[in-house]
Amino acid sequence: MDSITATPDSQQRSVLLTAINPVGEVTWTRNTAGGPLRLGTGPSLRDYPPFGASVIYEATDDTSTEVAAPLTLPDPDTAVLTNTLTGVSRDVVIVSQPPLQREGRSKAHFVLGRPDPVVTIAPPQYATGTMRLYCPTLNDRVALVELLSDGGVLRLRRPSTYAPAVDDATLLVDEYEESLVSDSAPAGARYLDLDVQAVAEITYNPVDPAWTYSAVVVEQATYTAALAAYPTYTALAAGPPA
Repeated sequence: MDSITATPDSQQRSVLLTAINPVGEVTWTRNTAGGPLRLGTGPSLRDYPPFGASVIYEATDDTSTEVAAPLTLPDPDTAVLTNTLTGVSRDVVIVSQPPLQREGRSKAHFVLGRPDPVVTIAPPQYATGTMRLYCPTLNDRVALVELLSDGGVLRLRRPSTYAPAVDDATLLVDEYEESLVSDSAPAGARYLDLDVQAVAEITYNPVDPAWTYSAVVVEQATYTAALAAYPTYTALAAGPPA
């Protein structure tokens, strides 16, 4: 690999990572003050790092490890909610993000004939809870509902200047409900309450929008030919090498 680029995207509040002339599989890592985080593999990735934090990206292929210059995504005016499937981001006003609940899975099993229980150890489940967002206008509400419409995983990122009661999180929405801010103003602003389940952070490889099923059948005339060219579904979805 000759080098790597890390290009901020102000529209999607993200960073586009690209390896130049990679050899073999490329593995990406994001380094911050909190320590390294493995992002994924591929010749390019789109990452959504924390705001206001210095970030250093590195990529390793079969020949070398390349490091990009440090960069910092500037703090937005408010929190940002991003759909990880589409990359679309929306500014959101968080009314409340109460402390999340975490269920432990280690259990004590009481056995007949012995006074002490048998213990099985397992890590706790990821947290669940409810988050309330404020929608002052119809356009705000429609934009948020559209962001939720495909059921994908969402990434919530807070400005570094935000109160510590708001956390960065990667979330799956189990249920959402609208309510009026004031019963005396039925045509006014609304709250959007999201019941959320925290999930593992997900990074998706960007896909060429021209790479569709129609393009596949032009390149590979038969299913057997497609299997020979792309040994896995992930490889097929990523498309032909750049």
